[in-house]
Amino acid sequence: MAAATKTAEKEATRSDLAMIDIQGQLHDLRLDMRRLQVNGLAGNLFFWWVHPVKFLADPVFEVAELIVPAVSSKVPFADVLVDVTLGVTEAVAHAVFGVTASTGLISSNKELEDVRTLSQLQALKDQSDVMKEKFLNALYEEAGKKQFLLGVHESAFQSTSTHRDELLELMYQGYSALYNFANDAGIFEEAQEMGHRFIENKALLGVIQQADLNKMKKERFEEMLMDNQTVAKRQILDKFPLQEAAYFMKFATAAYGDNGIKSSKIDNEHEFDWRKGDMTATRVSEHTGIPTNDLVSFDVKYDGDIQQLRHFVALDHKRKKVVLAIRGTYTHREAMIDFNGYSRDFMGGESHAAISIMAERLWDAVGDNVIGWMDKYQDYELIVCGHSLGGGSTCVVNLLLHADERMQGRKWRAFAYASPPVCVPLANVAKEAQTCVNYINQYDGVPFLSGDSVRHQLAMIAAVNQADLSLIQRGRILLGLDSVDDSLIAKIHDIQRKPHPVAKPGFPSHMAVPAMGNVWMVPDKAIGNHQYKAVIADSVKMSETGIFIHKDDLADHLPARYEYVFKRVR
Repeated sequence: MAAATKTAEKEATRSDLAMIDIQGQLHDLRLDMRRLQVNGLAGNLFFWWVHPVKFLADPVFEVAELIVPAVSSKVPFADVLVDVTLGVTEAVAHAVFGVTASTGLISSNKELEDVRTLSQLQALKDQSDVMKEKFLNALYEEAGKKQFLLGVHESAFQSTSTHRDELLELMYQGYSALYNFANDAGIFEEAQEMGHRFIENKALLGVIQQADLNKMKKERFEEMLMDNQTVAKRQILDKFPLQEAAYFMKFATAAYGDNGIKSSKIDNEHEFDWRKGDMTATRVSEHTGIPTNDLVSFDVKYDGDIQQLRHFVALDHKRKKVVLAIRGTYTHREAMIDFNGYSRDFMGGESHAAISIMAERLWDAVGDNVIGWMDKYQDYELIVCGHSLGGGSTCVVNLLLHADERMQGRKWRAFAYASPPVCVPLANVAKEAQTCVNYINQYDGVPFLSGDSVRHQLAMIAAVNQADLSLIQRGRILLGLDSVDDSLIAKIHDIQRKPHPVAKPGFPSHMAVPAMGNVWMVPDKAIGNHQYKAVIADSVKMSETGIFIHKDDLADHLPARYEYVFKRVR
């Protein structure tokens, strides 16, 4: 162990010295360029291009001093390659300068000296480390997103190739239901008023919503908080600690299978998993810490039953838990479940019809298995968890457990992540909701996504489209060069918060998340970048406020991003 530590220290020292050496070479090149001067009329006639090159090269070299050493120290052998390249470049530049300087047309201003102390070199290295961390975090985050999207395509392809005829029939039914739902809900009618500049109008809406919040001097989440945050946080976080939520989020991620796990590994651990073959169970075991022989029910592969939500059941003997993890949206079929927003009678109120049906079907399939393991391990607690569609299904399964006589006298909790609104009114299930909590990451838009909120958003986009704004005005507002007119801010504010009339039966307004509360992980500006705090949002207030546009509303929905924030929230 000591030998390994010394080897690591030597490697770290070698890497630091290589970084400083590369920084020094880049700085010398930058200084040589700054010292370069053109002499006389003839010099300016033949070497006029030196002036714009000097003007453009100086900031380029300045940025290169910060980024190139940091990145080259991370990539194997890159520091050697960069060192050689810079050495050759410097030698060629000096040779060319020597020949040209002999004519007297170009010379070097020796009075421009460069005296760098060790503290300045260390400061440069510290800057380089910061730039390296930012660059690599952004790079790995983007790679993680691409890995997750690759899984979406792979899952869709495998399910299509395995169940083609059945899937086509179900997709036809799903698209027909979606069309009928959008028509009945009035979404088509309102969509016609959006105009052909949908993307532009949506981006403008985001700017206007932020201007509205600035005008009210509020953060996005403040309108939706429970009234007494101190009491709410104590009640919820004592029962559902953040450490446990972070732990069971790994199970929710693992339910996505190979690519979901690899996406999280890239984003959070900066590691790529190139292993081939059937590694799904192994990866789930590694990600959750559960041995493969304790994955007692396992249905997360991409070519499984398309009429069943993907899931697995795990025995966590260390924590004395039976864990039911439910996968979120990963195929066309699951997307149809999300978008088909009709409601149905459910526990004295109404629920999202497609999600509640699939949740009931899932519990019918795994309930006996789960109950059997809880009979065997009677002091174990059942944990239900899931992300996105899996989060909504988790909320519904939690309600079903209260109605299942077999669960009487047993312990369970439900950890939902990014659950969409699935139930109304919440007063009908207030007692049952006490065993469920939903978690929201920063700007994730899915927990606010319902038929009613979509109608509100379309109405706001239509209002932006109808505003008397020229193309130039729109561009200047998007670039932050012009402010938004107060009357337009007020109009958007009123549309967002004014109830829409119910279109037809089967389409309730203000569907909400049936949970004890929503633990919203938001940036903690008092600490700094990439640090977060937990606030408690009220499900009803969330449903009444609706969707806020943000550039990261989809990126923050990914399970890897949830795992990232859970490591940094307090």
